[in-house]
Amino acid sequence: SIDIIATQRFPSYEELGTAKVTVQKSDDILHELDQKRKETNSILQLKESQMSRLAELPQNSIKLQITNTRSVLKDAEKILRGVQNNKKVLEENLEAIIRAKDGAAMYSFINALSNNREISEKIRIRKTVDDWIKTISAEIQDELTRKDYEQKRFDQKNERNKRAHYINKYIKTDTQDKTVNNAVIPRKH
Repeated sequence: SIDIIATQRFPSYEELGTAKVTVQKSDDILHELDQKRKETNSILQLKESQMSRLAELPQNSIKLQITNTRSVLKDAEKILRGVQNNKKVLEENLEAIIRAKDGAAMYSFINALSNNREISEKIRIRKTVDDWIKTISAEIQDELTRKDYEQKRFDQKNERNKRAHYINKYIKTDTQDKTVNNAVIPRKH
């Protein structure tokens, strides 16, 4: 055991002082790092709490509600247009059915009355029914004429637009031809 002590070297006072200083510096650095870690954690916790509060704010839900409301309104608009179109078609069909029923009712009325009346009464009833039919036919004819007139106006407008397009195209082509001819064929002065 004396051999072991003789071979072991005891640190000098200076070496012990240097070691103490190094240990002290490392302790200081560890203490500073621990403080930085605590500060970073507190900042992160603050940020997380702020983010959670932001998520809880009604602004985000309002934006979502506005977006949802807009899409709902667009869907409602499409549905309303479809309903209006269907309503228009149904109204037109109803008018046609009413006209057809009126005509059928008139003829059945004529037949029922004609079975119980004299010939003069039959003639009077037929004339009345014929007048009703003429009135209804005139209304139908007026409606068809109005639709034909609207279609003709639309067709004339399209025809004018086509004609103007062709005239502009012709003028452009004619101008280009003159430019090419002037460039290729020299004029005699």
